[in-house]
Amino acid sequence: MEAIEELELIDKSIEKICNLYTVVCKKWKKKHPEDIFNQSSTEVKDIFVRNDDKSLNILLSVIDYADYLNTEVNLDLLKLSQEEIISHTRVKQLNSILYKLFTYETKKNVNGTPGSIPINKCFNDIFGMRIITENKFDFNFIYQHISEKFPSLKCIKSDKLNYKATHIYFKVDNFNYQWELQLWYKKDEESNYESHKKHKQKYTIWEKQFKELLKGGKK
Repeated sequence: MEAIEELELIDKSIEKICNLYTVVCKKWKKKHPEDIFNQSSTEVKDIFVRNDDKSLNILLSVIDYADYLNTEVNLDLLKLSQEEIISHTRVKQLNSILYKLFTYETKKNVNGTPGSIPINKCFNDIFGMRIITENKFDFNFIYQHISEKFPSLKCIKSDKLNYKATHIYFKVDNFNYQWELQLWYKKDEESNYESHKKHKQKYTIWEKQFKELLKGGKK
């Protein structure tokens, strides 16, 4: 496939994602007003405040949103997964949500304060999609292209060890959860999957320890 043709397909898919995302955000705010809060001014550490209804409501909102995607708009999300160029879609599962939450509890912000990461940064991928391209698109090119054609979207370069990708984030305001679209180059696919595998191993170990901790608390 020629680069220009592939780029056009990416653009068409992004347009469809943008349209659906806007609709989903409006429905979410209208049908679940109890789950709306400012995700930019609310931080991960706020969830861990003891004896505080606010902390529980924040966590329940994240879980409710994942459930909302899986139940109320799942057919629309399924249509996205059938797009010619989109290779993978997924809604983050509960155990994965908890893992990320506890991981970010100890993650520090620029001032070195643990857990001072905004909720909209921690949970920016409750719904995620992936496109694996045949052509190699330089990050600077994609960044410029997205900035011009889709100015409301944010592009981030991810280059960690063996994982290389461009992440594109969909966001309408600070009161809605973001969606994430990953662009992978086909020649990076194997190493990216290997990186995911190592991450999964850490997650599996954490999940086992977490379950054992819960069992211990029930004794």
